[in-house]
Amino acid sequence: MTKAKELIFMGETMEANTALALGLVNKVVPVGNLMAEAKEFAGKLLGKSGVTLSMAKKAINTGAEIDLASGLDLEGQCFALCFATEDQKVGTKAFQETKTSIQKENRKMIENGG
Repeated sequence: MTKAKELIFMGETMEANTALALGLVNKVVPVGNLMAEAKEFAGKLLGKSGVTLSMAKKAINTGAEIDLASGLDLEGQCFALCFATEDQKVGTKAFQETKTSIQKENRKMIENGG
């Protein structure tokens, strides 16, 4: 908490690698790669369920401010909301198809001695 206070009170700039080391950013990339990296990150987010991302954000942000029992209750509510969506059905089906595909590939590899 003291480092956070120092950063807020001083309002100084810092090097990107320092921000990375402090956990203030997730990744540091060269300026020339910035847009490509940002688009790749955004593309990954677009592949996720908006409802699920919203509920995860709510659980994380709210959960940090409440007691454990309330946090677990909130997490259960968010899970129930996510589980009731069409996205959940699509995601489960895709997961099962991928798992089946991987199992088939593994069987072929075993049958071929490798």
